[in-house]
Amino acid sequence: MKRGPLLVLALFFVGGLGMLAGAAWTYVDEHSGKSARAKVTDCYSPGTAKYRGVYCSGTWTVDGRTVSGDIFNGRMSDEGKTLSVRVHGGRATKPTLWVSIGLAVMGVFVLGMGVIVLRAFRRQRPQPT
Repeated sequence: MKRGPLLVLALFFVGGLGMLAGAAWTYVDEHSGKSARAKVTDCYSPGTAKYRGVYCSGTWTVDGRTVSGDIFNGRMSDEGKTLSVRVHGGRATKPTLWVSIGLAVMGVFVLGMGVIVLRAFRRQRPQPT
């Protein structure tokens, strides 16, 4: 097989596997660590568009110490609420599944496209005579 098709296939397979690895990593990150209750003190969005991201900060207590830091996966409506979070050092994460599911679905899709492209390349190869 020539170099171009191999590069295309490598991009599909490495990209798909990377997305599946990202799905596993985000799931573990959002569901491991110490469990705590965090009081969200502030949330803001740096842009005017709805999907520019939301950044929240708050305080929580772990091992008798009160910690202030970032809270990932927060929403604007979480400001002033007390949430269940998973703590990793100086940051807390509100557990969700949507990022992990989205990455897993896209990873499977990209891998499937790689299989389709591989089959198409194999069909087009000239058969030895």
